[in-house]
Amino acid sequence: MQVSVIIPVYKAEAFVRQAVESALAQPETREVLLIEDASPDNSWQVCLQLDEQYDKVRLFRHPDGKNHGAGATRNVGLREARCDYISFLDADDFFLPNRFTVAQEIFQAHPEADGVYEAIGFYFDNEAIKQRWQANKPGHPHITTMRARLPPEQFFEAQSPMGDVGYATTGGWVVKRTIFNETGPFDVQLPLHQDTVMYLKLAAVGRMFPGRLDEPVALRRVHAHNRVTAPRPPWAIYDNYLLMWLALWSWGRFKLSAHRQELVLRKLVRHALVPYNKKTRRGFQSIKQLGYLLRQCPSLATWFLFWKLCLLYFRDANKPT
Repeated sequence: MQVSVIIPVYKAEAFVRQAVESALAQPETREVLLIEDASPDNSWQVCLQLDEQYDKVRLFRHPDGKNHGAGATRNVGLREARCDYISFLDADDFFLPNRFTVAQEIFQAHPEADGVYEAIGFYFDNEAIKQRWQANKPGHPHITTMRARLPPEQFFEAQSPMGDVGYATTGGWVVKRTIFNETGPFDVQLPLHQDTVMYLKLAAVGRMFPGRLDEPVALRRVHAHNRVTAPRPPWAIYDNYLLMWLALWSWGRFKLSAHRQELVLRKLVRHALVPYNKKTRRGFQSIKQLGYLLRQCPSLATWFLFWKLCLLYFRDANKPT
């Protein structure tokens, strides 16, 4: 098995070398694609050094030299990758030894597999960051994984945020390049959660098999400047997840079975209507959010099921507790 490792780079001058060298240490890695996304720090210079130092490293930028975000940056890697197998690694994370060993065994045992998902651990830059993380996320496990080994046909409904059996994050995937013909590229309109939408698409149209779920194959670095873990106001959290559900729904209307379309629409409606502003009266806030949802996606108003789910939500929300 030969793997193209795609690493989007943004403000990672202190970390990208470790990421690259952890990928190059894997015997299955044929190439490492660095796509530098117009960082304001010295990431480009570090990437140039790595490109000159290692034959397997290939360095890219967006044609206009501007910042385009994680989704568009990963898409450059997908277009340029030469191998039949694709793996992703964030520039501030790193692979552990034998990253692809189990995945390769699974692909050999199951030629029909489109991908393998495995566990990701956490690496804290220092003790203060670890304590702050634990205070902000009490009870959060130090491993991101699925808590059950599921057949591919059950994976879509089970993984978060569709289900509650855990979730598989980007650094834990190895997928065949051909599956992206079905999913399409990463959504470039989403400011966050492009990876969540993608792994739900992979689960919906691909045959995804579990690999190592009880020990990590890579470590996600938690440091002072993590963008995705930075605190956000409630409205921003609400809006980012709403855009995520809308992106999945828009794609799923043409790719998902009727049953799965309904599951996604239920999730979308519930997220859209549950009040994020606890200081406003519940019913008023939900109606306000309903109006916002329809402005974001007017075509929902033509779906009978959408209005049925909205009415069910308001009925259940007004039941005495």
